[in-house]
Amino acid sequence: MSTPVIFRDPGSTFALAQAGASGRFRKEVLRVGDYQHPITPWPTPLHVDPAYIDSVAKATNEALAAGVDVYVPDGHTTKAEANKGFVRRAFRDRTADGHEALFVEMEILDPEILPKIGTPGTKVSAMIADYGTGTGKDFGARVVHVALPPEPIATEQSNFVPLSVAQSGTTDKVE
Repeated sequence: MSTPVIFRDPGSTFALAQAGASGRFRKEVLRVGDYQHPITPWPTPLHVDPAYIDSVAKATNEALAAGVDVYVPDGHTTKAEANKGFVRRAFRDRTADGHEALFVEMEILDPEILPKIGTPGTKVSAMIADYGTGTGKDFGARVVHVALPPEPIATEQSNFVPLSVAQSGTTDKVE
């Protein structure tokens, strides 16, 4: 029997059922609002509204269904050895405090980083771009990767929520 892994979030504590359980998480990646890159400013701020979130989620899910991987690197990189897992789906939902946001379900496959997921300060940064495929298929603006960086642009994020994989193949929040 493995040891439970405890994650702490300001105001709450929750646990994965067992260390090495599913490694699947629900994670907020981008709230409705306006964003500007702090180091290399964009010509205009990125305006995120519910329609933008729906469009990005739809394009991301279409890319996933077509076999395109949406990876979870340690930092913004394309190096294969930095990959820690994969995004399995994207969707719009509300945060616990009522903000509409883009969420992803991700699976962390690296056992060394799994215990760090959900600890205070663990945030993500989604690379959203209009990336086509090598075959010329263009999905529009979609999530290309969800990085685990030290300083994301969108800092207001809810914490990771562990998911369990039910025998039916669905995911359920671990309480």
